[in-house]
Amino acid sequence: MASIEVHVGTTPRTRSSFAAEQHELVAVVTDVVMPGTRGPELVEEMRRARPDLPAILVSGHVGDALEGAALPPRTAFVAKPYRPAALLRTLAALIRDAADER
Repeated sequence: MASIEVHVGTTPRTRSSFAAEQHELVAVVTDVVMPGTRGPELVEEMRRARPDLPAILVSGHVGDALEGAALPPRTAFVAKPYRPAALLRTLAALIRDAADER
């Protein structure tokens, strides 16, 4: 099994460090609702530099978080609470699909 390195950051840190580390990122996992921003907006911003970046949006508040929204390509939603294995399966599928598209 391949190992992965996880970078955890608050929204301001994530945004400022992304420009320097964008070539190293394999995928992004973000909450849908965060203080000061929303996960879909963060993913959209990150994809301006990396359109192929796979993303997982997570939330325990599905109704108000993504109501009526279609997920963009290379994006998945995982409802909280989730099991780590479910998150990893979803992440692996997104990464695999992104590699197949290249």
